[in-house]
Amino acid sequence: MITKEEMICIGCGECCRVVTFTINYTVKKQCDEMVEFYKTRGFKVKMHKDRIEVIIPTACPKLTKYGCSIYGSRPELCKKYDGRDDPILKDVCKLPPKDEFNFSHSENCNCFICRKRK
Repeated sequence: MITKEEMICIGCGECCRVVTFTINYTVKKQCDEMVEFYKTRGFKVKMHKDRIEVIIPTACPKLTKYGCSIYGSRPELCKKYDGRDDPILKDVCKLPPKDEFNFSHSENCNCFICRKRK
């Protein structure tokens, strides 16, 4: 049985469409060189005062237009991953904050779960 949280996760799949990593730096020149390196390769780069975040658009081969094709037997790392904890993807993760997950749906709710029910 799939939970509400899992349904939202499957419907989102943002974390399955990219690979992300963070690089901490202390020297501005070093940062500028790294940003140029990654941007020339077509990667999205977000700069912060003490780190850069690199986002590589590359979808998981198990991701379909309906979500993860191996969700029930996905790798352990995928099971443990929570986009709400990812400093790079937390703003695009569709899951509600952990302390707000016990939410109720209104009649006009347009979330993934309620759209599927209509």
